[in-house]
Amino acid sequence: MRMRSMLIVLSGLAAALLAASSVNAQQTVKIGLIMPYSGQFADTATQMDNAIKLYMKQKGDAVAGKKIEIIRKDTGGVAPDVAKRLAQELVVRDKVDLLAGFILTPNALAAGDVSAEAKKFMVVMNAATAIITTKSAYMVRTSVTVPQLNETFGTWAYKSGIRKVYTMVSDYGPGHDAEQGFHRGFKDAGGEITGSVRFPVATPDFSAFVQRAKDLNPEAIYVWVPGGVQPAAIGKALAERGIDPRKTKILGQGELTEDEARKSMGDASIGIITVYHYDHNHDSALNREFVKAFNEAYGGRNPNIYAIGDGTITLPAGWRTVLIQDFVNNLGIVLWTSVILTVFLDVFVDEAEKQSVARLKALEKALTAQGYRLEPVEIKDEAAVTAAKLDALMAKVDALQAEVAALREGKTTSS
Repeated sequence: MRMRSMLIVLSGLAAALLAASSVNAQQTVKIGLIMPYSGQFADTATQMDNAIKLYMKQKGDAVAGKKIEIIRKDTGGVAPDVAKRLAQELVVRDKVDLLAGFILTPNALAAGDVSAEAKKFMVVMNAATAIITTKSAYMVRTSVTVPQLNETFGTWAYKSGIRKVYTMVSDYGPGHDAEQGFHRGFKDAGGEITGSVRFPVATPDFSAFVQRAKDLNPEAIYVWVPGGVQPAAIGKALAERGIDPRKTKILGQGELTEDEARKSMGDASIGIITVYHYDHNHDSALNREFVKAFNEAYGGRNPNIYAIGDGTITLPAGWRTVLIQDFVNNLGIVLWTSVILTVFLDVFVDEAEKQSVARLKALEKALTAQGYRLEPVEIKDEAAVTAAKLDALMAKVDALQAEVAALREGKTTSS
């Protein structure tokens, strides 16, 4: 079988461990985790941190001979000023090798400025507003973008027979992305948006907003709120205002039907339809193994999207060790120095069209300047990956690899 070079999406913690390992690296790699460990979004940080702890328990606290040290910082919630200050402290005082975590978009955007100025690698493990990765050439995201889910969801909603929808979203970056993505997919398919509302991101009471929607008697209501306590709160408001999902379709992103939200809503959650990029019920040997370990470690609790944004899912044997070559950010790809690591293939091919050649050039120059050794990737067990997904990706990959080669030879200067 022909060996071939390819670009691979890294899971967050694995990327973090790798990114910190350079030719002249110290014996300890410091990772600064910035998350809302307290406040109404604390549970999201708990899930992500629990997965990190589980991963390190299973895989060890060292990579490539370097010990991993985690330094945790609490933003307390949506607090961009705090996130930026904490990022600065981690870089200047704690001398971290990279920044990671970032549940919430405003915090990730603020820390992105620090990443760019300090030329410090940053791994966004959840925050999903599309523009985040434009803030720093040293940043990668290992989760998802909101439009990837919700534009497709809007198209699906129309095809499922829904013709008119009222939308309700949190008034900040990912909520805007969700609203615009769903509107675009739904209207392009032929649907009609009968109205929309945006509510404060930290509001504890949705009753007035839900009543407004009820008064319009819509065919369906689309909801987007961040994880934490809000999904249960808006679910409760829908139930209290007498909105029955079996009569008025309730649509939303998966936070609305997380285990904890459904437990709080009770029977009122029956019939809610959501879209998500992970479900702990996914029936694969790899996921069953992960869920079992997570259940055993954390009192029977199931993992959710926050628990898989940090690098806990890996590929089948034969793809678990690869050598990494280059960096492509908007495709969700980080390719760093020659260190063996675990990776997770989850490619959104359409994003490749958005990749800037100039961005690649800047990244390669920065990596080289900091002593990173770039080496080719050799994959020996190509059959280990689903053929259809690999074939769909390879044409894009080959084109990107050609661009990288041209950059090295100084043949390409345009973006």
